[in-house]
Amino acid sequence: TMGGTLISFNQQASVIPVACTVGALYVFQPPSSGASVTVTLYKSAGGTGTPTSTGLTVTANNGGGGRTSGPVALSAGDTIAFHMDGGNNVGGVNQTVVTTGLQCN
Repeated sequence: TMGGTLISFNQQASVIPVACTVGALYVFQPPSSGASVTVTLYKSAGGTGTPTSTGLTVTANNGGGGRTSGPVALSAGDTIAFHMDGGNNVGGVNQTVVTTGLQCN
């Protein structure tokens, strides 16, 4: 989500089907994708509470990547979403491309 509003979170959130522990958050930004981007993992317990930051935050620079380590416990039914700050804002529209990944065991 850009801006991290609750409405955006609910529109972008994914439900966790089984309990797991996030061991790492990975972010990669391809070359020519704009300014650096900071990505934070948010979660909502049971999908009904207010989304809160998990504390996993990583910054990727144009043509580079980053990684941060957990652990963050997720329960079945929790919802998660990524909040993104920065990037290439053109005419009020963020046009930054990023790839994200979670290691969840």
